[in-house]
Amino acid sequence: MKYLRVVLLLAACVVFVRSASANDIRLIFDPSPAQQGSFYIIQTPGTDYTVSWESCSSTGIPNSLHGNNACLPFINETGGPISLLDLSFIVNSALVGQTIDCVNTDGNLTSNNCDAYSPLTLGENVTVTFSGGSSIPNYMAFFIAEDGVALSSMPVSGVSVAEPLALPLLMMGLALMGLMLVGRKQEKIVAG
Repeated sequence: MKYLRVVLLLAACVVFVRSASANDIRLIFDPSPAQQGSFYIIQTPGTDYTVSWESCSSTGIPNSLHGNNACLPFINETGGPISLLDLSFIVNSALVGQTIDCVNTDGNLTSNNCDAYSPLTLGENVTVTFSGGSSIPNYMAFFIAEDGVALSSMPVSGVSVAEPLALPLLMMGLALMGLMLVGRKQEKIVAG
């Protein structure tokens, strides 16, 4: 009888933990070769694209994602690889109190900041960044699937990709400005 109570208590804990996490948002990032279908075309780095979630059973979305609640299908037509992707949205009432868990299905853009948003609050501006690993090649399709919230409750989202050389050029410019300032201070010291 003593062991039966422990087993029942453990079973109740497992059921509670599963039901408490059942509504969390799970984003699945999945690049794959382009297929027929309706896609959001990403052409210009540094541009914000407004996108709406659609059914994961839509034409062109891989069968592996069909069991999810909502999907975003994209094609990279920037003329180069995508090494950083931002997905942003404003939390609506259907998302309040939930957490975000991101899953990557391969070696493309393997890092993310999903765990930075927990729990979600009404009106919060969320930007999930995917980076690291291999870049998404030009003309490659990629998908973001969501599981945990009904398609009809998903907010309109924004997507943007970083300009390929923006960060290295910025860093080089700042370093050059720093060298120029150091050079000016040395000139004043010598002249003074």
